[in-house]
Amino acid sequence: MFDAPTAIRRCEEYLLKNSQKKMSQKLQISLEYNLENLKTKCLSEITTISDIQSIVSLNFKEMDLSTSQALLQKSLEFSNK
Repeated sequence: MFDAPTAIRRCEEYLLKNSQKKMSQKLQISLEYNLENLKTKCLSEITTISDIQSIVSLNFKEMDLSTSQALLQKSLEFSNK
């Protein structure tokens, strides 16, 4: 990947504020390009077990440990309700 911080920041801002992409697609992009703000926002938008299932079904090759842990934590919270 090219090191173009301004372009990357502007793309992340667009995805955060204006994009009509599904949350799971944005999460995949955030993981692929290491966009932490976008990843945080996507994880905060998970509100149901079906949201988690839709993410896990995509089988991201680049899912990092912190994202996996966040998804596990959310699934445990939902199962305890």
